[in-house]
Amino acid sequence: EGWKSQKLLARICHNCLSRQTTPVVLRRLTTTTAIAPIPPKPKNTLFEDFRHEIYQPSLNTTDTSLYNPHVRKTIHRRESRKRLMQWYKQLKRQSPALLAQLTQDDLDQFIERFASTHHPDDPSAQTSLLQALHILDDLKRGDLFLQATFRVQDAERMIYYASMLQLPKRAENVLTEIVIEKKQTISMAAYEAVIDLLVRQKRLKRVNFWLDHLAQQQLAPSRRIVRTMVLHKLEQGQMDEAVAYLKQHHPGQDLTQLVARYDDYELVVQALGVFGKDAMDQWQLNSVRSIYLIRRQLKIGSLQFLRNLINKALYTYQIRTAESVLKDTLSVQDIAGAQLCSQRIIQWYLTNKNIKQAVQVWEWMDKAGIPLFQGIFKSLVEHAAKMKYHVDTMRLYTRYKELYPHMQPDMAIYVLRCMVRAKQWDRAQQLAMEVESTLPTLNPPLAKMAVRTLFGLCAQTGRVDWFERVFRTSESMQLSLTHEGLTSLTACYLERGDVTAAKAAFHQVAAHTDGPDVVDFNLLMRAVVMEDKKVDHDKIYEILSHMKSVDVTPDETTLRTMLGFYKDGSEMQKNLFSKLLKSSQARSDQVFLNNIALTSYLKRHDIQETVRVLCKNDRGALFESERGQPILRNGLTYQILLDATHESRYSHLAERLIKDMDVRGMKPPQVIYEKLIESLAKKRKLAKIRKYMAKMETDIGIRPDVSLYTKIIDNLILRDAPHLAKEKIENHRIQ
Repeated sequence: EGWKSQKLLARICHNCLSRQTTPVVLRRLTTTTAIAPIPPKPKNTLFEDFRHEIYQPSLNTTDTSLYNPHVRKTIHRRESRKRLMQWYKQLKRQSPALLAQLTQDDLDQFIERFASTHHPDDPSAQTSLLQALHILDDLKRGDLFLQATFRVQDAERMIYYASMLQLPKRAENVLTEIVIEKKQTISMAAYEAVIDLLVRQKRLKRVNFWLDHLAQQQLAPSRRIVRTMVLHKLEQGQMDEAVAYLKQHHPGQDLTQLVARYDDYELVVQALGVFGKDAMDQWQLNSVRSIYLIRRQLKIGSLQFLRNLINKALYTYQIRTAESVLKDTLSVQDIAGAQLCSQRIIQWYLTNKNIKQAVQVWEWMDKAGIPLFQGIFKSLVEHAAKMKYHVDTMRLYTRYKELYPHMQPDMAIYVLRCMVRAKQWDRAQQLAMEVESTLPTLNPPLAKMAVRTLFGLCAQTGRVDWFERVFRTSESMQLSLTHEGLTSLTACYLERGDVTAAKAAFHQVAAHTDGPDVVDFNLLMRAVVMEDKKVDHDKIYEILSHMKSVDVTPDETTLRTMLGFYKDGSEMQKNLFSKLLKSSQARSDQVFLNNIALTSYLKRHDIQETVRVLCKNDRGALFESERGQPILRNGLTYQILLDATHESRYSHLAERLIKDMDVRGMKPPQVIYEKLIESLAKKRKLAKIRKYMAKMETDIGIRPDVSLYTKIIDNLILRDAPHLAKEKIENHRIQ
């Protein structure tokens, strides 16, 4: 219903203001997902919809089912605000007389829709505050809203918002107009906001002006003003001045008792504790950060203080503030504090499945030379592996082994499984030897996971010799994986192209187990097609009929297998896709279908068109029934397209794909970076070569080697650019 009283307004805005963290970034309001443009409406209908939207936001037009509840609420708020602002501007331009019908309550609620936020440190939230400030400007002007007046509490709101947005002149102008020109009474919170902003921007003359004005009005500085001034003096190393000011101004019984009880140094220590509790209770986390840095400067123990601060920041969703706290600890080389903050922040990101940000926190710590706690580091590696961030997983695992060489064997198994699932066969084979040597020492559940992973690797690479060793070990350990092993052996022979041996392995499944399952029959279909070198529909139908007779039901894996038997774009392939779209519910299944469909699309269209489809992010281009749905993807999705951009004329497409990967927290492997750099060398793009060489080192922790430099120099010389080749040689010598 809006702001009920000046007293309530002052209290609420006082708390909101205290959460300011970073300067405002003036930019367009961005959203988590794309918002369709709002079509023009008739004027009267537009005003009715506008007024209804103020009180009752309409339902989302964007599908947010893939996001967690917190993100869904954020998207909903942003969509509603965008609609409101678009309609408001349209009404101002076309029919301002309709806006004149808005009442005072309507305007209060309208402004509140832009000002109510739990994330004032977020630049997008600051954008909405700037829009609220513009609405108040229109109200102050007095010629648009005829049924509403500009009240003192509206002036206070303007001051608060301008202070939060770090606009000192704007805040001071309104304060000056109210208290000096019009000589009206305004709440102390408005003075606090302006003085706090001026102190942070080191405009001390203006600070003294307003302190003198308060003295002339016979108003004592409030507790927050005292805190602001004391903290400022301590930050400047002015201990004596800070103590003197505190002894002169100590509002509140607790501060009065401290002044009477303690000497100068202990007074400051105790006062910092009181100020920190006050700021924490009022969500003024930037003030708490300042207090932490002062405590470090004065060599006062701060670990518990820091624990309270980081927990408050995280559990009130002020994530950027939490990261700023971590950076504060790194800047003052507080090792214990940095480890504590990094642990809490990484736990938060892992809970929300945000591997990209979690890895970034590790990068900050690693760059500062401070190791993570072993437990959280292990958890980070395992989560990255489970979510198939294979590039980050290898970087983390390599660093983890350096720090903790005597680690538990389960770590290597998780990483190996990640490499197999991401189809990184070279990396997987290196890790497999390490895992295979530990098999006899593993407990049964872990051993089964390791053996299944090794079976899968052998099946995909055709390493029969390796499979035989693993299978013998599995049988000797009595892991009861005979059926899975023989199934993998069948796949292994098919990968090698040995259809006869694959069929023999299939018969071994029938002889030594309870009978073939659906995966075995899928492999038998592949064997039949490979043997005939064409699709014999009668044989496929015969296999399906036999499956029915032995009570084995075809499932999604059968349909996936059959997809590879038919030509791209054929009617049969479309029918199989349609059935899979209806039956597959898991995200991984949908990504698998998208990858197959993109591969098929790439065969029928050029790479430019395929990249355009992926970046447009409309699944309807792949499946007509999926219009408006996003294209779910993983690292393999990008790998398919990046492999098709190896020619130098497509380097701009590779850059576009890498940028899209970066936004989604994915990173291309080393070979992709090297191919792109080589393509850029062919086009003599030396600045971009430097950019991607640096990015490769940052993203995957691998510096360009002599082989890559040689390719760059050779290509520059071939393109008649020996001067550029000479420059690269000089740079390489320096490095």
